Amino acid sequence: PGVDLLEPLHAAAQRARAALPPEALRAAEVRLLCGDAFKHPWAEEGGVVFCTLTCLTDEAIAALERGCERLPRGARLIVTTRELKCHCLRLLRREKLPYGKGSLLFLAYERV
Repeated sequence: PGVDLLEPLHAAAQRARAALPPEALRAAEVRLLCGDAFKHPWAEEGGVVFCTLTCLTDEAIAALERGCERLPRGARLIVTTRELKCHCLRLLRREKLPYGKGSLLFLAYERV
């Protein structure tokens, strides 16, 4: 599922999903939730997880790293801005990409 803490971001995600043609979705179901992702079992459900770390505190990032240990092997995790320090992740790609009016660092990991 997609979990956004802020209602405006959740609403934007719902609009984006509604605008996609059905053939663009590879999953049988794409669920979007409004709430705290750290109170949701995201790791157990995640095959592909995206999390922007830009505004997260060090404590929240540490919680994310602990959650990565529950990801199934082979799962992918994509984050922005900061590298994670988790022994169970292998860095696949690190690249600054266009984002909004500028660029942002994206990092892709695999759960090993």
